Amino acid sequence: MKTRIIFFGLILAGCSSPTPSANTPPAANSVAQLTPGQIKALIVVGDVRAIDATNKSRALQKDDIIAQGETIVAGPDSGATLVFSNGATARVKENSQVQVIRFLQAPFDAAKEGSFIRLARDPSRSEVDLKVRAGSVMGEVKQLNKGEGSYFRISSPDQGTRDVDGIFSITVPPTNAPQISTTNGAIQPGTTTTTASASTQATQAQILELFYIINTDRAKSGLPPIPPPTNMSALDMQALLTRSYQIINTARAQNGLPPVAPPTMNFSTAGLRG
Repeated sequence: MKTRIIFFGLILAGCSSPTPSANTPPAANSVAQLTPGQIKALIVVGDVRAIDATNKSRALQKDDIIAQGETIVAGPDSGATLVFSNGATARVKENSQVQVIRFLQAPFDAAKEGSFIRLARDPSRSEVDLKVRAGSVMGEVKQLNKGEGSYFRISSPDQGTRDVDGIFSITVPPTNAPQISTTNGAIQPGTTTTTASASTQATQAQILELFYIINTDRAKSGLPPIPPPTNMSALDMQALLTRSYQIINTARAQNGLPPVAPPTMNFSTAGLRG
């Protein structure tokens, strides 16, 4: 009788847990479900607004979360730097409009990965669709999990949609003839450095350009961002650039990171070119 009971139990166990076969469909949770990713406003300067699908507008503030469907609108002498939870960054320049069409991401251990801005790669599968409706946006897409289906796409009028990876920039001129460029190299916003006069005042757009670059490298080095001033001379900008990268590289050395070279920038009256 004892032998029969054990044998009967084995039969029941076999019925309740059949051996998987090629025809057995995968479990529902075998592939991580995508949920809305997080986009945070890292730096906001001037008049920047987030407008949702119902045309409801709000003033964008530092550390605000941008939702899918919202359009970021930066006014004159204004701009915002956005950081995505897949490690990508995007800077919305002045007089620009950028809409977040879609940002979905598979769950990952955010506590283990640390700050989004310091991610060296996409921590999980992610899908990003942005639409540049006007103006300019530039940024960097970190190493994507393309094998898992990750992508980062940007569309614009008359240009269609492109997948980007690495450094990117897109400009939609007033004629709506967009200009898109991408590269996997280091960003080099400008040409050769020129001598600037102490009396040469930088425009707000030039100041924002400089602080975007400095604060991006500060964040990657574990340093908090510094707010840009309202006014600054071209000579002060040159001094700030030199001093900032001394501080950045000191922090990187303390964190066991290799040094980074400051970008080559043009502080002449012609302005900064990114």
